[in-house]
Amino acid sequence: MGFIVHAFKPSVRPWSLIPIICLLVGLISVIAISILVRYLDKKNHTKILNSLIFAYGIAFLSLEIYHEINRYFELGHYDWSSFPFQFCSIPIYMCPILPFIKNEKVRDACFYYLGTFCLASGIFPLLFGQAQLCRRPNPWDTVRSFVWHILIVHIAIISIVYKKIGKNIKQNYKPLINAIMLFVGFTVIAQLINVTLHYTGGINFSTIDGAPLKDIHNTRLDDPDIASCFYISPFFVSNMPVYHSIYLSFGWITNYIAYLLSFSLLSAILFFAYFGIYRIIDIAKLKLLNKKSSSAKDKEAI
Repeated sequence: MGFIVHAFKPSVRPWSLIPIICLLVGLISVIAISILVRYLDKKNHTKILNSLIFAYGIAFLSLEIYHEINRYFELGHYDWSSFPFQFCSIPIYMCPILPFIKNEKVRDACFYYLGTFCLASGIFPLLFGQAQLCRRPNPWDTVRSFVWHILIVHIAIISIVYKKIGKNIKQNYKPLINAIMLFVGFTVIAQLINVTLHYTGGINFSTIDGAPLKDIHNTRLDDPDIASCFYISPFFVSNMPVYHSIYLSFGWITNYIAYLLSFSLLSAILFFAYFGIYRIIDIAKLKLLNKKSSSAKDKEAI
């Protein structure tokens, strides 16, 4: 017999000691990785940066393999809710191959995807979706979930600092558009997986409570429909708050379009936010330089 997601009692509560420690360690590590990447970029250590990105890819892959095996032995069957093609799963596939991509256009699109979309997929669960990260009964699964999303923020920061995303809008807007196209492509792949999983297995399962629509509360973990890659499956109501309401009110197609538009807009907002941060830094540097120049002139006059 399969299980439903809410049947397990979480061992860690959101914003309790373990999540707070994970966030504090994560914040310190993000600052450290920012300083490291800035140093490597200044010294033009591209090979080391590529090796670092590859190492993150191996870390993601290792954590995912551990998670899949652990869940299988814990449940006695495959947990389709853990199917590894979600919004926050893309670094598994992108990081190991990114260092070997020679085409600069493709390479830039990947970095911009990591620096915008992946930053969102890393930060939002850590700050606003801890209930989802803490839903497992095993506390080590909770720690793994937090570490996973912190590493996503790491790889996003590496991409932002390395590629200086948003520093020059005229030069940077094309890679951003390509990153958005990459995002759309990933959702198409996700939807193809969702449809395939439904017609090769999910169609044979009904809801626990007899409801006409499957959702996070009435679907067994051994039902392939619960995979709902990117939370956009036509056969599973999204458990993301706003999109959940859109799905129920207007259907999955409207929900899918709203999903594409909103996350694409979010990536653009982040892009312009980076531009604003770079402008603030440049203005601060200019003021400091002018202040030093003025002080030097005052000393000469004396």
